[in-house]
Amino acid sequence: MKNQYFGDINDYRKYGLLRCIAEATGERIGVCWMLTADDGGRDGRKRDYLARHEEYRHYDEPLFRALSKVTSPSQQHVRYAERWNLIPNAAYYTELLHDTADRERYFGDALKRFKECGIVFFDPDNGLETATTPKGRKNSSKYLYWDELAPFAAAGKSLVIYQHFPRVNREKYVAERAALLKKATGAKNVMAFQTAHVVFFVAFKKRNSILPVIEDTVNNQWANQFKKTNKQRLSGKLSANINTGE
Repeated sequence: MKNQYFGDINDYRKYGLLRCIAEATGERIGVCWMLTADDGGRDGRKRDYLARHEEYRHYDEPLFRALSKVTSPSQQHVRYAERWNLIPNAAYYTELLHDTADRERYFGDALKRFKECGIVFFDPDNGLETATTPKGRKNSSKYLYWDELAPFAAAGKSLVIYQHFPRVNREKYVAERAALLKKATGAKNVMAFQTAHVVFFVAFKKRNSILPVIEDTVNNQWANQFKKTNKQRLSGKLSANINTGE
């Protein structure tokens, strides 16, 4: 995650999904931003949806109104997610992650921060590790590595992971990543929900925990924005309040 991405269309969908999970489960969500330095690039400028009120506002009107308040680059910062209560009762780990970071310490501190959280969301720039970018290499801060997930799974956390689609066959990619995620975490269940450019992987150990919550919560509100990898859509409503100071 980079601050320059804050408030774009991927954020709208991401926060919408997490808000649904938080309200329906009553679980506290830990948000591990995996924050990296802004690079001045064009990523994060996908904000034209905010001008298309009738098309997008109804998915989550309080969230839409909050993100509409981001009107300048100085407001594109993840601190507003916490300040505006975008994810109800969430805990955040906001330390900057560098390519040369002591990642074991970084994720160890994050796990301590999320002690009281039943669900942890990871928000890497790109997504899960690739063989071409080992830890410590240039751009490794943009990836989440399999071994870094294991301690969170061992602590009984359900995991939600943000993943940009690479330019590959998506159906095959999701199936392969899901299998690797299941192996890395020992999860009983792994599922995936995708948008036009992003797939969210969810790993959990209890069959009756987060799965029915998402399936019963997301689709009615977010129809045409999310779909399950088996082509079924997600369902639900959300009423969590957002505080933007109004």
